[in-house]
Amino acid sequence: MAVPSKIKQIQQASLYIREGILSNSMKDVSWPPKPSELCQNAVKIPEELDAFLYTVLTGNTPTEYPQQLERLVNSYGEDLIYGVSGGKQKPPKHILLPYAVKSLTNNVELIQILNRCGHGIAYSQVEKINTVLCHQKLASKSNNDVRLPENIQPHINTTLGWDNIDRLEEGTSHRVNGIVVQARHFSPNLP
Repeated sequence: MAVPSKIKQIQQASLYIREGILSNSMKDVSWPPKPSELCQNAVKIPEELDAFLYTVLTGNTPTEYPQQLERLVNSYGEDLIYGVSGGKQKPPKHILLPYAVKSLTNNVELIQILNRCGHGIAYSQVEKINTVLCHQKLASKSNNDVRLPENIQPHINTTLGWDNIDRLEEGTSHRVNGIVVQARHFSPNLP
């Protein structure tokens, strides 16, 4: 059975897009990922993939990008980068989406479904990142210091708010959430 010429053209275009993805889509990400590596600008959608997605979504050649279209191109592009690389390249969406689901629902099964559909890293990887971040934080201070987030400045008026969230499921689980609020301070740090 002969392959129609349109199919051959689509297959050839797919190979160009795949080559573009594999050659220059993401730089090496540190472990654990830094916040600067998880922002929208951290991943560069290859030109071939960008042009393809724009054309598929609009039916036109790329000219201008309304915000909604740019969001869709980035989202679909990150999915393709993750899929083509076999999960070796982890765009921000694939790390942040499972984290958002975990913090909003704490539903492991939902995170696993997203992972199986290619929309995020596995729950075990989320937990590994959390563990590494905790170990880094613990190692960064001596045993006598209070462990606070790095952006909390000493000697500045601080407002603290804490609340316990009890979930009465099978058994009881307790969680305490807090927030620290400080005014922006643009002067030298005091000793």
